Amino acid sequence: MMVLELLGDLLLVVEDDNPPTDAEWNQELELIRAQKVKTILVRTQGGSPNALQRRQYAEATGKQRILVSVVTDSSVAVAVVSLIGWLVGRRDLMAFRPTEHAAALEHIGASGRAAELKAAEKRLRGRATSPTLQASR
Repeated sequence: MMVLELLGDLLLVVEDDNPPTDAEWNQELELIRAQKVKTILVRTQGGSPNALQRRQYAEATGKQRILVSVVTDSSVAVAVVSLIGWLVGRRDLMAFRPTEHAAALEHIGASGRAAELKAAEKRLRGRATSPTLQASR
Protein backbone atom coordinates (compact mmCIF):
# COMPACT_ATOMS: atom_id res chain seq x y z
CA MET A 1 0.00 0.00 0.00
CA MET A 2 1.14 3.50 -0.82
CA VAL A 3 -0.42 6.69 0.52
CA LEU A 4 0.60 10.20 -0.40
CA GLU A 5 0.00 13.83 0.43
CA LEU A 6 1.03 16.95 -1.43
CA LEU A 7 2.41 19.60 0.95
CA GLY A 8 2.92 22.65 -1.23
CA ASP A 9 5.26 21.35 -3.93
CA LEU A 10 6.66 18.54 -1.74
CA LEU A 11 5.08 15.13 -2.18
CA LEU A 12 5.23 12.88 0.88
CA VAL A 13 4.85 9.19 0.06
CA VAL A 14 4.50 6.47 2.71
CA GLU A 15 4.71 2.90 1.51
CA ASP A 16 4.60 -0.54 3.10
CA ASP A 17 6.64 -3.51 1.87
CA ASN A 18 4.45 -4.13 -1.20
CA PRO A 19 4.81 -2.55 -4.64
CA PRO A 20 2.33 0.27 -5.28
CA THR A 21 -0.80 -0.67 -7.18
CA ASP A 22 -1.24 0.89 -10.60
CA ALA A 23 -3.96 3.14 -9.16
CA GLU A 24 -1.67 4.33 -6.35
CA TRP A 25 1.22 4.86 -8.77
CA ASN A 26 -0.98 6.78 -11.20
CA GLN A 27 -1.91 9.26 -8.44
CA GLU A 28 1.76 10.14 -8.08
CA LEU A 29 2.33 10.30 -11.83
CA GLU A 30 -0.65 12.62 -12.33
CA LEU A 31 0.82 15.13 -9.86
CA ILE A 32 4.23 14.90 -11.54
CA ARG A 33 2.78 15.35 -15.03
CA ALA A 34 0.81 18.37 -13.82
CA GLN A 35 4.16 19.80 -12.61
CA LYS A 36 2.82 20.24 -9.08
CA VAL A 37 5.76 18.35 -7.55
CA LYS A 38 9.27 19.78 -7.09
CA THR A 39 10.48 17.41 -4.35
CA ILE A 40 9.49 13.97 -3.08
CA LEU A 41 10.14 12.32 0.27
CA VAL A 42 9.43 8.59 0.28
CA ARG A 43 9.28 6.57 3.49
CA THR A 44 9.11 2.91 2.50
CA GLN A 45 9.27 -0.35 4.38
CA GLY A 46 10.59 -1.97 1.22
CA GLY A 47 7.86 -1.58 -1.37
CA SER A 48 9.10 -0.22 -4.65
CA PRO A 49 7.76 0.32 -8.16
CA ASN A 50 7.87 -2.50 -10.70
CA ALA A 51 9.69 -2.24 -14.04
CA LEU A 52 6.73 -0.72 -15.90
CA GLN A 53 6.16 1.82 -13.13
CA ARG A 54 9.86 2.79 -13.18
CA ARG A 55 9.63 3.48 -16.93
CA GLN A 56 6.43 5.48 -16.40
CA TYR A 57 8.21 7.57 -13.77
CA ALA A 58 11.12 8.27 -16.11
CA GLU A 59 8.68 9.28 -18.87
CA ALA A 60 6.55 11.42 -16.54
CA THR A 61 9.49 13.36 -15.16
CA GLY A 62 11.01 13.96 -18.59
CA LYS A 63 13.25 16.99 -18.25
CA GLN A 64 11.72 18.10 -14.94
CA ARG A 65 14.21 18.27 -12.10
CA ILE A 66 12.49 16.62 -9.15
CA LEU A 67 14.62 15.99 -6.08
CA VAL A 68 13.71 12.69 -4.43
CA SER A 69 14.84 11.21 -1.13
CA VAL A 70 13.86 7.63 -0.35
CA VAL A 71 14.23 6.63 3.29
CA THR A 72 14.29 2.88 3.89
CA ASP A 73 15.98 -0.02 5.64
CA SER A 74 15.40 -2.21 2.59
CA SER A 75 18.44 -3.11 0.49
CA VAL A 76 16.10 -4.01 -2.39
CA ALA A 77 14.51 -0.55 -2.31
CA VAL A 78 17.98 1.05 -2.27
CA ALA A 79 18.87 -0.96 -5.40
CA VAL A 80 15.63 0.09 -7.12
CA VAL A 81 16.34 3.75 -6.29
CA SER A 82 19.77 3.40 -7.90
CA LEU A 83 18.18 1.83 -11.00
CA ILE A 84 15.59 4.60 -11.34
CA GLY A 85 18.34 7.21 -10.92
CA TRP A 86 20.23 5.52 -13.73
CA LEU A 87 17.12 5.44 -15.95
CA VAL A 88 16.40 9.11 -15.28
CA GLY A 89 20.09 9.85 -15.76
CA ARG A 90 20.48 12.22 -12.81
CA ARG A 91 21.51 12.21 -9.16
CA ASP A 92 18.25 13.88 -8.16
CA LEU A 93 17.08 10.55 -6.72
CA MET A 94 18.92 9.23 -3.66
CA ALA A 95 18.30 6.57 -1.02
CA PHE A 96 18.97 7.04 2.68
CA ARG A 97 18.76 4.83 5.75
CA PRO A 98 16.43 5.99 8.57
CA THR A 99 19.52 7.05 10.56
CA GLU A 100 20.29 9.48 7.70
CA HIS A 101 16.89 11.19 7.79
CA ALA A 102 18.43 14.65 8.23
CA ALA A 103 20.56 14.12 5.10
CA ALA A 104 17.47 12.94 3.20
CA LEU A 105 15.66 16.18 4.10
CA GLU A 106 18.73 18.23 3.20
CA HIS A 107 18.92 16.55 -0.23
CA ILE A 108 15.42 17.78 -1.10
CA GLY A 109 15.86 21.18 0.57
CA ALA A 110 13.42 20.42 3.39
CA SER A 111 15.69 20.55 6.44
CA GLY A 112 13.51 23.19 8.10
CA ARG A 113 10.34 21.11 7.64
CA ALA A 114 11.24 18.07 9.77
CA ALA A 115 8.44 18.55 12.34
CA GLU A 116 5.82 19.24 9.66
CA LEU A 117 6.84 16.17 7.67
CA LYS A 118 6.90 13.94 10.75
CA ALA A 119 3.33 15.02 11.61
CA ALA A 120 2.20 14.49 8.00
CA GLU A 121 3.77 11.03 7.93
CA LYS A 122 1.91 10.12 11.12
CA ARG A 123 -1.33 11.36 9.51
CA LEU A 124 -0.71 9.25 6.40
CA ARG A 125 0.03 6.15 8.44
CA GLY A 126 -3.27 6.71 10.25
CA ARG A 127 -5.12 6.76 6.91
CA ALA A 128 -3.42 3.60 5.70
CA THR A 129 -5.34 0.34 5.64
CA SER A 130 -2.15 -1.72 5.58
CA PRO A 131 -1.52 -3.34 8.99
CA THR A 132 2.27 -2.97 8.51
CA LEU A 133 1.95 0.79 7.91
CA GLN A 134 -0.39 1.25 10.86
CA ALA A 135 1.90 -0.78 13.15
CA SER A 136 4.87 1.48 12.38
CA ARG A 137 3.10 4.61 13.70
